[in-house]
Amino acid sequence: MAEVVSSFELIFKPQSPADPDDGGPVATVIQGYFLSISNLEDEDYTYSLRFIIADPGDPNRTLENNTLVIIDSPAGVPADNRFTRLRSSDGKRFFPASGAFTVPAHGTALVAVLPQVFGPVPGDDTPLAGPDFEVRGYVEIRLPALFGRSNDSPFGRFVQQAQSDGPVRVLLTPQYRASYLDADGAITDQTQATVPLAGGAGVVQIDPDRPFTKFPFEDFVPRLPVGLIEELDEREKSALLATLLGNIDAADALKSVNDMLKTIESPITLKKDG
Repeated sequence: MAEVVSSFELIFKPQSPADPDDGGPVATVIQGYFLSISNLEDEDYTYSLRFIIADPGDPNRTLENNTLVIIDSPAGVPADNRFTRLRSSDGKRFFPASGAFTVPAHGTALVAVLPQVFGPVPGDDTPLAGPDFEVRGYVEIRLPALFGRSNDSPFGRFVQQAQSDGPVRVLLTPQYRASYLDADGAITDQTQATVPLAGGAGVVQIDPDRPFTKFPFEDFVPRLPVGLIEELDEREKSALLATLLGNIDAADALKSVNDMLKTIESPITLKKDG
């Protein structure tokens, strides 16, 4: 179950001059959102983030192709200091393209979301052309159900499993960090400020997401939460597909299967043999 963390605001804009009548150069501010996530438990856990906005229909007011994400987690999985971007299918809900990330027991990860002004980076070679970018929204954190080997299957079938039987405690610390640039692009000042938490307390208990386990198959597929499917990496999508195919027991389930394949943008279409 998703927990709301805080609001966020990203800025790459000229600042108002101290003397508007002076007519001199105006400084530019670059403001990013930084979120520290401390795992307070004795086990490693995997988290995912969502950044939610209203779709403005303006390329300078959206996260689409305008942001750089850096994820650093000690002994994290995948590797630390991952550079990625935010992606979305509906222009409203965005998540790191690299997927979920693991924070070891009692470890602290840092996620930085910045306006993409730093030149070509992995996954995005089109930085913002000029200082006219600002976007606001709010952040959610989840403990997604993960794919793993089933303990009760003699074939070692992949199934989706909740990460915990109960709530998991995390310490969340969101901040804004801003740099101020003069007309020549040199940094003249830097500031940081703590962002108020949605629940008012730094320690949050997150209820883990439950697996996609509702059968019969034709009833299960239409109830799959599409937003969560989009956040799966390629290996997890393959495991989900294998799990679904393993539960088909009727020819009339093929339509539901093919609807599911379209949802995850698979080029595969299944047909009845014979």
